[in-house]
Amino acid sequence: MGIQTTGVKIMGFKKIVFACILFVVGGAFAQDDQVLTVALRTAGGQLDPHLTAVQQDGFINMNIFDRLIYLDSDGELVPWLATSWTPNEDATMWTLTLQDGVSFHDGTPFNAEAVKFNFDRMIAPETASPISGPSLGAYRETVVIDDLTLEVYFDRPAALLPFNLTPPPMGMVSPTAVETHGEQFSNVLIGSGPYKLESTIPRVETVLVRNDDYNWGPASFHEGPAFVPQVRFVFINEQESRMAALLNGEAQIIDEISVADIDALTEDPAYNVFLSPRVGINRGHTINASLSPTDDILVRKALIHAVDKEAINQAVFRGHYPIAYQTLTRGVRFYNDAVEDVYPYDPELAVQLLEEAGWTEINDEGYRVKDGEVLSVNHATWESAVSEPPALIIQSMLRDIGVKMDIEFPGNYTATVNSGDSPYNTALLAVYSPDPGVLLYRSFHSSGMGSTNIAHYSSPEIDALLEAGLETPDAAERTEIYAEIQQLLAEAALNIPIYSNIAVFAVNEEVEGFMLNLHSNPVIFGARFVE
Repeated sequence: MGIQTTGVKIMGFKKIVFACILFVVGGAFAQDDQVLTVALRTAGGQLDPHLTAVQQDGFINMNIFDRLIYLDSDGELVPWLATSWTPNEDATMWTLTLQDGVSFHDGTPFNAEAVKFNFDRMIAPETASPISGPSLGAYRETVVIDDLTLEVYFDRPAALLPFNLTPPPMGMVSPTAVETHGEQFSNVLIGSGPYKLESTIPRVETVLVRNDDYNWGPASFHEGPAFVPQVRFVFINEQESRMAALLNGEAQIIDEISVADIDALTEDPAYNVFLSPRVGINRGHTINASLSPTDDILVRKALIHAVDKEAINQAVFRGHYPIAYQTLTRGVRFYNDAVEDVYPYDPELAVQLLEEAGWTEINDEGYRVKDGEVLSVNHATWESAVSEPPALIIQSMLRDIGVKMDIEFPGNYTATVNSGDSPYNTALLAVYSPDPGVLLYRSFHSSGMGSTNIAHYSSPEIDALLEAGLETPDAAERTEIYAEIQQLLAEAALNIPIYSNIAVFAVNEEVEGFMLNLHSNPVIFGARFVE
């Protein structure tokens, strides 16, 4: 059937984004014996939305846990469990009004006390939430006014609160279930969403069954419960095995297909291919600015000039993945295209910069040497068709300018490369969000040094701007703030941009109504088998 794409408006800025829109719902409901099987490459094994930072975990738990606000295909914030949200003058307090008649899977009423419980849990030190807690920013407390009204207070302006409440990590959990099961809550996963957990074997299989009482989705969803009575998520790391599962009918939906399979399935009428860019920080090599030799800005600049991203795009991605030109990807809010040409591909200039930095000697192997030390960088990546091949090509490009690049595959990946004593000069990393506020703050603010600061770089000037960007509600002011942040990040030479990652799903033609939202997550609420 081909590739499903459309142009959408993101947060008021018209951008061309590869994404699919929800098919018009019509026809008969799925039969009760039908099971939709989705094969995913990987999962972190933690489906509690407040405890995970793995996007594939969100693919599953977003069906179990509703959020307060929905980000629709036009980039507009629309009601979900919250029907309205109103800030005070400086956005240090938000009043939320909730939808009536909602209950969790265990019968617990959804109300203001439940939202207070969730917010308090997200920011609790013992929760150690990697995304949910930070997304609440300078949260102070929630005051319950009545069953359907609450006031949420912050120590600093929280202009982005409504947007920050939209992704899967902000799902609402049942207070009763958490208090009853404690650390075992991950085994029961009680939310208010369109599906309930039936069973789960971490990193092997998770089975969901339809919540027949569900009737409180966003207005863009169809009324009533989901169509498919049971959804089975299986985890198949090998790309060839996932493709085999699709082709032999064992799975109707698979993710992360190769670029070669994108071409093949696009020509096959039995399948649809869905592409959606994961906008935010690009999928490139983030440079560790605190570890020698990349603590020298001349070396960092040389590395960036030495990489031909156009060549990588053609060799590895066949043009399917958008090229990245700076730290942020095209399509994210407040993108500053003025910094795209700061570091053009120029290996001769790269050599000049290295020589200026004192790396003038060449040893018998062709590598540069200074004070008896070989110019060497350690790179961290993981095993996949979209991560290893670019690293190998860059390894060759750096060798051409006399830089030795070692490639490793560390375990406990994110914690290792972000830690204060990380041994890696560069690491393949990306963080996704249509708005740059929280992701840039977590990735580059000095408060994230040793934890979430992926470049190990600290700047008081950038800190102040990152804080202002989160506290300023005015879009025009934020445009200026983030333009300056992007300029400063470019000048600091902290990222070798390579490509914008994309969500890629292949779907059997017997399934309709599948979609990808603006967070590039698969939405199966409207999916069903063609009768």
